[in-house]
Amino acid sequence: MSLAGSGSGAVALTTGLATLGFGGVLGFSAMVTGIGTVVVIGVVVYQGTRWLFGINERERKRRREFVIQEVIKNHQKAIADLTEDIAGLARRMEDYLAHTSRSEQRLAMLKTELASFQLALADLQIKEELARAPGAIGG
Repeated sequence: MSLAGSGSGAVALTTGLATLGFGGVLGFSAMVTGIGTVVVIGVVVYQGTRWLFGINERERKRRREFVIQEVIKNHQKAIADLTEDIAGLARRMEDYLAHTSRSEQRLAMLKTELASFQLALADLQIKEELARAPGAIGG
């Protein structure tokens, strides 16, 4: 407002208000309309500032929402990857269990065969001892 008037002090203030008042509008004095102009300019500046900061606030909220959405997407992808890994591990475990079951069956079969061979060996050893014994047939 000091740019509208010249000098300093009360004279500059009243001259500035009169200049901003456009020489009096609607039958009011130039100084009263100058005060009205200053009030209107102040309200416009205040509302403009609120609007600009409101845009910044909306932009901040939009960015925050975008970041939250990206975090959610990343978490969902990580969960999907982990689920896939768990399913793969479960399949591998089933394969190992099936292989283990087959191995246990084979081991049981080998134990049975080993027991049969041990019985056959013992039977042969007994027959050999009987064949060497005095009074055995053909001896």
